[in-house]
Parts: sequence; C-alpha cells; structure tokens
Amino acid sequence: MKYILRVLIICLLLISACSKGTIDARPIDAKVIDVEVNIKESLCDNIECTENSYCVSGKCVCNEGFKMCNAECISEAYCCNSNDCGVGEICENKKCIKHICPFNQVYEPNKEACACDRDSNWCAMQNKCIPRSSCCVHSDCGNDRACSPTYFMASVCVDDGKEKCRSTIQGQNAYFIVNGVSYDIVVKSISKDFVSLKINDKDLDGHPVKVPYKLTDNANLYIDSTKIAGGVCREE
Repeated sequence: MKYILRVLIICLLLISACSKGTIDARPIDAKVIDVEVNIKESLCDNIECTENSYCVSGKCVCNEGFKMCNAECISEAYCCNSNDCGVGEICENKKCIKHICPFNQVYEPNKEACACDRDSNWCAMQNKCIPRSSCCVHSDCGNDRACSPTYFMASVCVDDGKEKCRSTIQGQNAYFIVNGVSYDIVVKSISKDFVSLKINDKDLDGHPVKVPYKLTDNANLYIDSTKIAGGVCREE
C-alpha cells in the first residue's frame, strides 16, 4: 500500500511540474480585429482628400506615381519647386524651365528677367554685371590709372584623338581644323555653367560646360571651363 501511495505522489508531482510549461491557447477574437479596423476607418470619416490621393489613418497620401506638392498630389513627372530641377533650371507651372543668365546674374521669376546677383553691380559703361570688387570706369581707379574692362572667357576644346583647346573671349572666334574641315566657332555668350556657340552658322545655345557635343563621327567639341577676367586698375 505504501508503495502505491509513493507512486501516486510521484505522478502527481510530475503532472504538476508539466502543467507550468503549458501554453494557454485561446482563439483569436474577431471582435477585436473589427474594432481596430473600425477605428482606422473612422479616422477618415471626415477627411476629404484632394484628387489623386486617398486617406489612411486620418491622413491623405498620394496615389502611386504622384507626390505631395503644396497640399496637392501632382505627377512625379512634374516639378514642385526648383529643387526638383537641374542646374540652371527653374520650376514654372510645374515644369522645369532653363533660364540661362550671363556671368554674375541670376534669374528673377517675378521680373521674368536676369538681374545682377548680390555680389555684383550693373556697369552701364560696360553693359554688364561686374563683381563689386571690379572697376567699372576709369574714375574708379584714381590718378594715372585706367580701368581694364571685365570680360568673360571660355576654354573651347575639340578632341579628335588629339585634344586642342582655345581660350576665347565672349564675342570672339575660335578656329579648328578637323579632318581637313574648318570650324569657325563663335562664343556668343558665357555663364558659369552654360555657353552659347555658333558653329559654322549653326547655333548651339545653352550648352552645358564639360558635356561633349558631337562635331563629327570621331570628334567631339566641349567647353572645358569658363571664367571672369579683367576688372582691374592698371597704370596708363
């Protein structure tokens, strides 16, 4: 009898120990899920989203292929502001427009024109914006000194297997011979990042600096650099 009691006690202890590690599994309460969904949906009850958007948890988000711009969703192909555009471009009516201004000038959308930047002044005598530190007229230089006008230069290069470059002042020409053909290249206007050229009577306006332009099947033209020169007082 004592032996049987001992076996029963051991079995009870084992059963008690095993019951502590069991998992209390309960079915998922569908009502809880319904409440959560209803709460999220109720957050959008009084929300009216603009075109090309929909409400999620009380906030309007744009449809795929659209982006938020000033509280409305516009196509990702459009620009919202000028930060969405490339160098020298400004966002106007959701499109990136290139406004190329001469050296020392910036485009002012309100005036729809280029104007001197904050570090430059308009010099009527030279008909251009010049750095504040540069002289405009001879009287800026004092006695026995003359003002050397400010001018803009571009390094025009042709690569046909041999690289040839010409430092050319705005308004002047650079001459090249490629495979026996002469190229007369006029530097029409120069800015920091773009140059307008005329190549044998063909206009190439607003061409980016450092970007090759196919001159022939085996020769490229490019602008290596641009710079400002002059604007200093010299002894007469």
